[in-house]
Amino acid sequence: MTSGTRGPTIPPGTGTEIAASAATLAYNVVINQATTSGTGYVTANACAATVSVVAARHRGVSWARMGMVPGRLGRGIRVGLATALPIASVIGLGVAVPATRRFFQDERAVEGDMRHVLFETLVRIPLGTALAEEVIFRGTLLGLFTRRHSPAVAASMSSVLFGAWHVLPTVHTLPGSPAAAHVQGDPKRMAGLVLANVTATTVAGYGLAWLRFRSGSLAAPAVAHASLNGIAYLAARLAVYGAA
Repeated sequence: MTSGTRGPTIPPGTGTEIAASAATLAYNVVINQATTSGTGYVTANACAATVSVVAARHRGVSWARMGMVPGRLGRGIRVGLATALPIASVIGLGVAVPATRRFFQDERAVEGDMRHVLFETLVRIPLGTALAEEVIFRGTLLGLFTRRHSPAVAASMSSVLFGAWHVLPTVHTLPGSPAAAHVQGDPKRMAGLVLANVTATTVAGYGLAWLRFRSGSLAAPAVAHASLNGIAYLAARLAVYGAA
């Protein structure tokens, strides 16, 4: 019998969760520092999503836990589209009403020709952003977390990571956003806007996780996510042109 006291032990599986979370955020730092083209961004995120699936399967996460069972695809698409309709209605109303249109005006959205717009709406947003992020957060990470935690706890964990994932993108895009005028170089205001955006994306992540659980398919949050981002992008273009 040995003497002395042992330190706290890490429960089995915790190390894998920590490693997966750290790897996800580390990749986020790299991709946000890299100066890649639109195609490079899509390719990098597609590779990251694929690696996350391979790693999750290697750790024993089932296809069902990741929401990737083919038999649930149809229901997932239907749930995602049903969610996208009210999203489109709210954003469309916001752009149509002059009092709220200014909140959608973003000069960055009018950059590029029609080819650029088609690439953004048909490739970069739905595949490079929405699908890749859903595979990582509502697929592999959520599937990994549900092995040891309840759905609510797993959704909270993946959503907090989803919020943290948006810190650097918010900092990088803030100067050209409609909120830039309110910051005016004030570090406290900038920190407040970043915190607000991270909080919003964390809440959105929880909602997307709910869609994933309700439908049993990753397609539901992927369709909803792509619709939200794509419609917001087009709304920003319309808002700028409408104000011209």
